[in-house]
Amino acid sequence: MPEFTFTMDSTDLLGPAVALMIWTAVMWFWLYAERIPALMRLTWNH
Repeated sequence: MPEFTFTMDSTDLLGPAVALMIWTAVMWFWLYAERIPALMRLTWNH
């Protein structure tokens, strides 16, 4: 029976981890870009 060896460098996880951090930052900026004008409209209407 053949042996299966699984080797993984730490650099193999670096790409997906960086992509996830960039995607999270993009989502934060997008959500705040949508939210801040809405909050300004709410406070200025009173």
